Amino acid sequence: MADIGDYISAVSLGTKASSMTGKSADGFVAGGFAAFVQVITGEQPTLVQLPDKKAKIVLTEKQALTMRKWLDGQLWAAVKKPSAEQTLTLEMNPVVVPWALKYLVPVALAFVVVGWVGHYYLAR
Repeated sequence: MADIGDYISAVSLGTKASSMTGKSADGFVAGGFAAFVQVITGEQPTLVQLPDKKAKIVLTEKQALTMRKWLDGQLWAAVKKPSAEQTLTLEMNPVVVPWALKYLVPVALAFVVVGWVGHYYLAR
């Protein structure tokens, strides 16, 4: 089980982000995101100061790959039936299905329309 001491580095990153940007809300978001990344990847992301009182959180290539694998697993778990051994299930269908209808279906339809228009002009 995780100890509160495991997340001191994430809180520290949030504090640094807040002092870089001058906004306490940025510190809370940065700290929360850093803790989220740290739980999944086991490593803290890097905070980079940008000009004009801005900051950016950067993931290493290894962290990005681990995060993509985690997201793939979460999306797969959202559409499959939970196994009997699972003690905790995250109900993602109310999130994934509306998101897919909102973004993926219009994009797919746009590709069909572009293909149809392209075929019409190329076949002439």
